[in-house]
Amino acid sequence: MWVDKASSWAPSRRDIIDEARLREIRLKAPDRAAANGPLQTLIFRGALPLPVIRSVLLHDGKVSQEVDPALWKETAAKGGAVLWIDVVAPKRKAVKALKDAFGFDDISLEDTRTFSLLPKLDAFPEYVFVVIHALGYDEASGAIRRRELNVFLGKGYLVTVHVEPIETVDKVFKEAERSDAVLSRGPALVAHIIIDRLIDLAYQMVEVFDDDIEEMENRIAAGQTEGLIDWQLRVRRGLLLMKKSIGPQRDVLNELARRDSPLISRQAAMHFRDDYDRLARVYDQVDTNRELVAAAAEAYRSMVSLRINEITLRTNAVIEWLTLFAAIFLPLTFLAGVYGMNFPDQPEFAIPGFYYFLWGVFILIASFMVAFFLRRGWINVLHKAEKLDFVPDAVEREEHDS
Repeated sequence: MWVDKASSWAPSRRDIIDEARLREIRLKAPDRAAANGPLQTLIFRGALPLPVIRSVLLHDGKVSQEVDPALWKETAAKGGAVLWIDVVAPKRKAVKALKDAFGFDDISLEDTRTFSLLPKLDAFPEYVFVVIHALGYDEASGAIRRRELNVFLGKGYLVTVHVEPIETVDKVFKEAERSDAVLSRGPALVAHIIIDRLIDLAYQMVEVFDDDIEEMENRIAAGQTEGLIDWQLRVRRGLLLMKKSIGPQRDVLNELARRDSPLISRQAAMHFRDDYDRLARVYDQVDTNRELVAAAAEAYRSMVSLRINEITLRTNAVIEWLTLFAAIFLPLTFLAGVYGMNFPDQPEFAIPGFYYFLWGVFILIASFMVAFFLRRGWINVLHKAEKLDFVPDAVEREEHDS
């Protein structure tokens, strides 16, 4: 988490999510208990708000609020003044007010009202237009969502526009209203503070995924496979969405750190470089987590395949045992059938003791066939097959504990 050594102000710890409650919302698992306390900024809550236009101004060390839109341009042009305008759910009236005050490009203004799939940066002579994504979990569905934040960075002013509420922006704005420590850094560093907070939340999301993957591995090692496929798919989709958003956003921060625009001071560029490095680490961790999920999925498939092979082998062993018994009893059944036809002229019936002789023949044939099977090793093979275990649960648990 970034802390500016030049002042005592630091990002609020309220931005950090209650992970237990987050995991309960996202995974919808029945065995997860709800944690006490309110949901934090990693959860996207509520319906679309009514259009809101709010502003805060720092001039001559004093913070004032709700600057008249007709005075936006004049106020931002004052020496040493810093104006921050935040627009939520922009309508045409708000877009027109921004265009009249600052002369923003029509395409940039149109982008503020539609969702951009990829973060981007457009540099103009008078301002820089940046599109970034805020990542979070939707409270209703538990799925990862992206909310777009559009930033206009000019000389003496910062304009943030977003269709849906972003609590991180709201918290920084309220801190700017309460203290001059935020706006006194200048518009570029205020933008850095917002981006830095969003990166903190991305770190939190990665940590939640780390916990998910660890629990997934524990369940695979323990053989608890119920619902595991759906869980793996959710985690993989979430990581893929994060990668698609963080990758281009990293490029945007790199452009800001290069100071291609005179609106980016040397100090701000250093902070954007730090943001770039931190986001690059998040991106690498997302890639690592994707590989871990793929490895866990492969381990699960291997475990299922081994269990199927074990069941198949045991089934074959049973069938082979039954086949051996049938083979032993086949000649006995034949002889019993021949001498069980009850014809009165069968000559063997007249031989004294033939009944006991026939029993001896039965025993001799059965003994011969068992000895033959033993000599060929067929019975020993079946006995060994019954003891085979293709799923080394004890070994997996031992490796996991170590």
